[in-house]
This record gives sequence, C-alpha cells and structure tokens, in this order.
Amino acid sequence: MSRFRPRMSPSGTVLAPVRRTPEANPAPFAPVPAAVLTKQPEARPAAPIKPRGTMGQMIGFWVLCAYMVSAILNEWAFRIAGTRGYLSIVALLLLPFAFVLSGAVFTAFKSKIGWWWAGFGLWLLVATPFSLWRGGSIQLLMNYLPRSYMLFFFVAALAYSLRNCRQLMYVNILVSLMSLATVVAFGRYSEDGRYFVPGGAGFFENSNELAVQLLLGITQFVYLFSQKNKIGKLIAAGGIACSVPYILRTGSRGCMLAAIAYGVLLLYLSRNRVRVIAVGSALAIVAVALAPSSALNRLMLLTGDEPPASLAELSAIESQTSRIALLKKSVVETMKHPLFGVGPGQFPLAVMDEAKGKGEWFQWLGTHNSYTQISSETGVPGFICYFAVLLAAIKMNLDLFRRSRSRRGAEDINALSIALLSACVVYAVASFFFHMAFTGTLPYYAGETLALQFAVDKSLAGARA
Repeated sequence: MSRFRPRMSPSGTVLAPVRRTPEANPAPFAPVPAAVLTKQPEARPAAPIKPRGTMGQMIGFWVLCAYMVSAILNEWAFRIAGTRGYLSIVALLLLPFAFVLSGAVFTAFKSKIGWWWAGFGLWLLVATPFSLWRGGSIQLLMNYLPRSYMLFFFVAALAYSLRNCRQLMYVNILVSLMSLATVVAFGRYSEDGRYFVPGGAGFFENSNELAVQLLLGITQFVYLFSQKNKIGKLIAAGGIACSVPYILRTGSRGCMLAAIAYGVLLLYLSRNRVRVIAVGSALAIVAVALAPSSALNRLMLLTGDEPPASLAELSAIESQTSRIALLKKSVVETMKHPLFGVGPGQFPLAVMDEAKGKGEWFQWLGTHNSYTQISSETGVPGFICYFAVLLAAIKMNLDLFRRSRSRRGAEDINALSIALLSACVVYAVASFFFHMAFTGTLPYYAGETLALQFAVDKSLAGARA
C-alpha cells in the first residue's frame, strides 16, 4: 500500500482535495499585527531527559559486559598461553555487589516475566530435596544459579537505557566473532565426520551446541545491517558467510531445523522478502558446496529408515534412535514424578538405575530435549515457569517489533527487537533437540528483552514529558 496514492472514494473516483478555510491556512505575506511584533519569542520546549542510572548501575553494567566476554577470553588465554584467565571469576564476584548497590534489585519484578523466572528458580530449590541424588542436584545448582540463572536479573537491572541495550548487542557480536574465530582456528572433524573444537574450556566440543552458538551469532550479526556504518555491515556479511558453512559441517539436524525456522521468521518480518530469499539461497548454495559429503548425508537422514552407507550414516541413525528412546523415557519420568521430578540434573541417573535393575547397560545421557529435561527433572510446575518465560520473551520482542516498525525514529528499537526475537525463536526450536536448559542462553536473552522493554518505556515516558 503506497502512501502517495490520491484520495479515492469507495466507488473508485478520485476525490478533490479538501478545501482549507482561510483561518486554517492564512494567506502568505499577510500583514503581521503590531502586538505580535512586540511579543517576546517563546522558549524552546525542553528535550526529553535521557534516563540515567545510578552509579552502581553504571559500574555494574560494565562489569556485566566484562563477564559476558570473559568466557571466550579465558578460552583464548588457555589455548594460546596455556593458563586460565581469572577475568570471569573476578567479574562473577563483583556482579552481585554491583547488583545490590545499583538500587534496582527488584526491577525484574515489575513485569510478569520476572515473576515467572523467580518461580522457576524457587521451584528448583523446592525440587532439590526430593532428588534421587541430592548432592548432584546441589552441585548443579551451585554452578548454575550464580553463573547463568542470575543473568536474567543482572541484565534487567543493569542495562537501564537504550544505549546500554545497543552496547550489549555489540558485546554479543564481539563474543560471536571471537567464537567464530575459535571455530576456524582450532576446529577439526571427528571420526564420524562431524565438525567440533576439541580441548580448551570445552565450550565447543559438542557439535550440536557448537552449531547453535554459531546460529545465535548470525541472529546478532544481522543487527549490524540496520546501522549506517559500512564497516559494520561488511563485518556482518563476513561473519554470516563464514558461519553458515561451519554450521553445515557440524551435521546438526536440530540446528538445521532451527535455521529453517529462522529463515521463515525473517520472511515474516522483512518488507523485502525477495532480497531475503535471494541472500538466503546464495548462502545455502555456497555452504552446501563447501560442506563435506558426510555432513550433508547426515543432514538428509531425517527418518532413520534409510540403510547406512558409511560409518557416519550409521552413527547418525544410532543417534536418532537413541534420542527417540530418551525422549519417550523423559516423558515417562515426567508422568512418574509430575510434581518434583527426579531432581535437577538427575535424569541420566534415573535411566541408569532402571537399566541396572533390568540387568541392562546404559550410557550417562541426557534427554536431548530441553523441555522434557525440565519436566522430568523439576516436575510440571518447573516446566510451566520455564516455558512461560520463553513464550513471554518471544511475545515481548514481537510486540516491540510491531510497535516500532512504522514509528519514525524507532529504527534502532526495531532492529534490536528483531535480533532478540530471532535469538529466542532459534533457541526455542533448537532446544527441542538438545538438552541445554541449565545454560545461560535463555536467562540472558530473556533479561535483555526485559531491559529493552523497560528502556523503551522510559524513552516514551521522557518523550511525553
């Protein structure tokens, strides 16, 4: 629909322009009364006051940025110098103090998503005493709660302005670029033909998780195309073009489905769908040409009914069969323990105990599904809280996208909402095939979504004032 079409009646005839009254449209060069000449000029309206955080928020925000970069810096320090960096430990110790001193401890509770996330954390604590192995669940929570779970509250409280949200997006892009450099420099193929990065801190040893991290990086690179900086656009184009082939090399079928969902989302959000299809098709052709045949064959084995033609295909079929069995088992454990589950992180133990009772051998394997991981290990209440946070994050970003799409001056808000919405959708689809519920991915992107929502509300309130 063009904004420059002439006014037309329902019958299709062109209407004449509306005649303005002389009072509404005074004639040019009209004589100015003398009283007006002697009137003092009106003062300019004051510009909207930009929201400023407390000193604790300012310091805490940069500590948060340091913490987000520290993991990949430690990875490089270990690989190059053979020593583990201590930046992540220092930042992790400083974050709670900055969080308390910020005076914004209860910021997240101004939204329902904050209450849902708090409910999820509370239920983790409630379910732990009923765990099959309380020591194992306590150990998991001692690592998960301060390092990953609290990211939601840290980001929501410390990223207090639109400028902070933009800066966090650049931090995401920096981490994605460094992760991509790690993959290119230190990655190799496994025995079954899948690409992974051995050694280091172990962040990229799993091919599936590696593919998800690269795809999440692509969702953040796209933000740079909305900026006027040409260098940023070149960096985004190079990062995307380099990431896609490595995603295919991992042979991750779950990530491939997440990438398809991401492409459909971009078609829905974009106003130039032809360009999206053309760029996506070109990237797919180049990636397929560069990917090894073993990875492509693995991606084509979606049903598991095809006869294996190689060791890689046999591994893919066995992996799929195992995942289906684990998915069914996780649903059974959810039905057996609907209230508290088997305990955080204790699904593999429940499977092994049952196998031992039957005299069978079974590996220590997770659910390969984040949703049934939560439902089987924390019960239905924990799953409801977890899933509600994910849906709320998607809905909030979608609402921000719709509100800012046609609003003049809100282009950056629109670009930020697209990047965060894309990351949440990719995580929602990919996590159906991988068990990564106890990581910092969801709390970080959900917290960043809430921070953007609060920043937009403050900006609109300042504009109205």
